[in-house]
Amino acid sequence: MKIILGNPKSKKRLLVLAGVHGNEYTPCIVLNNIMQNESIISLLREQYKSITFIYNVNNDGLKNNTREYTAIDLNRIYQYDFSLIDKIKDLVKESTHIIDLHSSPHCGNFILINQTDTANSYVEYAINNGLNYLIYNQYSTLTIKHQSQLLNKISVTFEMNGIDFVNFNNVKSAQIELEKLITTFHTIKIAKEEPKYKPQTMINAVQDGIYYVNQFNELNCLTLGNVRHTYKVLDDNDYIATYPIKGYYTTGEMVLLVQKHNNI
Repeated sequence: MKIILGNPKSKKRLLVLAGVHGNEYTPCIVLNNIMQNESIISLLREQYKSITFIYNVNNDGLKNNTREYTAIDLNRIYQYDFSLIDKIKDLVKESTHIIDLHSSPHCGNFILINQTDTANSYVEYAINNGLNYLIYNQYSTLTIKHQSQLLNKISVTFEMNGIDFVNFNNVKSAQIELEKLITTFHTIKIAKEEPKYKPQTMINAVQDGIYYVNQFNELNCLTLGNVRHTYKVLDDNDYIATYPIKGYYTTGEMVLLVQKHNNI
């Protein structure tokens, strides 16, 4: 953990977490790089009274490439009670702004937004600052982000690409996007109101086969009998695929997630 003291006149305190899941390496590397960036640290010190970085929350999981910590998912922390989780809870209580870094298979870099009464504020912040986002309406209430928001903290999850491995291009692209987030995060204004932005469209495989998206943004399925089916379901030109856009799926499996307003 690294704590940096900033502007004593500010009431804002920033907490950035990485490595909550032990098989998500990219966030740890990206955050460690940002911790060494003196120009970014200088900007943060102007805006926050303190900045706390933890780039290896689940150190045992990172060493052993296990997602959980002793069989406990640290991103479902609020139903447990032991020292490591209590420390995370204490840090959340002390902070006003929280960024929880994660990675997912086959995804772009984006803010994951829960479809709650504060979702509009996070969406508009993302749009205004050129950040990709995805609105999710099937979420756990026990995540660090959601529990932080219940305490009236300003909190987001930022997703990067890749699990169980590290890729140089993933690190490079994720760092560019995280720098935009971390240097503008203090500007977000939160208001509670009825959600007005559409959540992601979930597309399910209707039969077994190879699914892929063609050049016309049409979803196609090539069955085992070598019969091709085309489904004109992708109305938006811009989308985030958080799962492979090409691969074998069985009936009912999710193929991809589609989100308006993104520009990847």
